[in-house]
Amino acid sequence: MTWFIDSHCHLDLFAEPLGVLDETQNTVVVAVTELPSRYRLLEARFRRDRRVRVALGLHPLRAADAGPLEEGQLVRQLERSEYIGEVGLDFSRHGKDSKSAQLRVLDRLLGEPVLRNKVISVHSRGAEAITIRRLSSAGVIAILHWYTGPLSLIDEALAAGLYFSVNPAMLSTRKGLETIAALPPERVLTESDGPFAKARGHVAGPTDVPWLVAELANIWRTDPDGARGVVHANMTRLYAATVGTHTSIAPRHATVSNAVIG
Repeated sequence: MTWFIDSHCHLDLFAEPLGVLDETQNTVVVAVTELPSRYRLLEARFRRDRRVRVALGLHPLRAADAGPLEEGQLVRQLERSEYIGEVGLDFSRHGKDSKSAQLRVLDRLLGEPVLRNKVISVHSRGAEAITIRRLSSAGVIAILHWYTGPLSLIDEALAAGLYFSVNPAMLSTRKGLETIAALPPERVLTESDGPFAKARGHVAGPTDVPWLVAELANIWRTDPDGARGVVHANMTRLYAATVGTHTSIAPRHATVSNAVIG
């Protein structure tokens, strides 16, 4: 069975996380976190749930007020998590006053050799060029989550080995559609970014990933099963290049013909 993938979802910010998962069929959800302390709680809650991969994160907009305890936890817990996110930079109007703190956290993270063996979801709003170049310089293969930067930087990101995760909200804007059209299918992953993104008039979540895949199939001129296979293969390849050498992704301990990632 080829599984749908939600590579970036703030599962802990939904009112009923378990309800969200129960409504989601055949989907592996990477539950990103905004603080390392939230990672510890979420990992404890979902460590036995075969549908979830909990990611260790420190959101750039939380960098300035997170404090040394959270930063320390971020580094200390790197070994135990295969997935890292949400991390990165945000130099938009929301984050321009905390640039130095953001850069300190990101550079500290990139300085950890073990980071090269993780699947990383990276925020880059308003700081796309510097984010791409820092990742490239550090030799870190990562996912650029909800990329909204210049199309002119896409080739540089691809040359650095980076992937892009796209979400339902991108299909409702001209810039989003232009970005998706500029990406080679073999570097595209799917995400919901729920509950921050919107899809067809409602808060997006993992249940919107099959619809997103069907829309990508139209753009790529293939069928939905073909598009789902492409995304699945992309995550498999990224996982193999970073964490390990498995050949597929599926919920933990699932009885399927594919090998199981993580």
